[in-house]
Amino acid sequence: MIDYTSPLTEAFLTKGKSADCPVIDLHAHMFDCYECNMLMDTPEKQMEKMDRSGVALALFCSHDCLYGGYPFFAADRDVVKRYPDRLRMYMCVYSPDCDPARDIAFAEENRAQVAGLKFHGDTYSIPISDPRHDAYYDYADSRRLPVLFHTWHGSPYDGPEQARQVLEKHHDFAFIAGHSFRDSFTDGIALAKEYPNLYLELTAVLSQRGMLEGFVEAGLEDRVVFGVDAPWFSYDFGVGAILSADLTDEVRRKILYQNALALLRRADIDLPERMANIR
Repeated sequence: MIDYTSPLTEAFLTKGKSADCPVIDLHAHMFDCYECNMLMDTPEKQMEKMDRSGVALALFCSHDCLYGGYPFFAADRDVVKRYPDRLRMYMCVYSPDCDPARDIAFAEENRAQVAGLKFHGDTYSIPISDPRHDAYYDYADSRRLPVLFHTWHGSPYDGPEQARQVLEKHHDFAFIAGHSFRDSFTDGIALAKEYPNLYLELTAVLSQRGMLEGFVEAGLEDRVVFGVDAPWFSYDFGVGAILSADLTDEVRRKILYQNALALLRRADIDLPERMANIR
């Protein structure tokens, strides 16, 4: 149940946001999606929703990049250039057309816009542990970048075993497990305990009552990060689920922004100037 004595709860319920708890979203997308009716299909519409819900910064990979790769990198970069105080992009590694030299050159040339990498093994039916990805992981390790993975229990492409194979070889980049290995969160907890560079992301987790408390009870409160797959799911639902979990406001702040901010600073990501003094 929602704790109505919580100052965070009061702020979000009365104003829709908290002035001293700026939400950071580490799992967002952008633009329209093939054969889907996206109600927030422009950056401006997403920005409006971010404003209403107190989301200070979102890291995204467009649907175009997810399904088409390199030809769409520039479009994602240009959105960040239009909204440098609100957005950063994940450079999506399009596994069917890997070209590490080309892609890493793009990331290096656009450091102000590219905040990390994105992998989605299930989309391409190519395991995230496939050797064709090693050069990207080496690059991410060298910069300690955040790397967002779609992860799902039972998948032969981005399930716990494929994640373990990546984590065994790469220890410096932040492995963000999107969906936290949905349908078997115990795998996510076990892997996070074993590998300190693994972070659990909350898209499709928060609909499961008690799972967030389970992550915290397992001692992982510093490695849980907020995301909702925006614009597919609601910021208000995600924040509300965290407010209704049996947690302290101190832990809620970690999940809503502090953990994400720490991993971005660790990677020396170019953050908006207004976020320089956030603690």
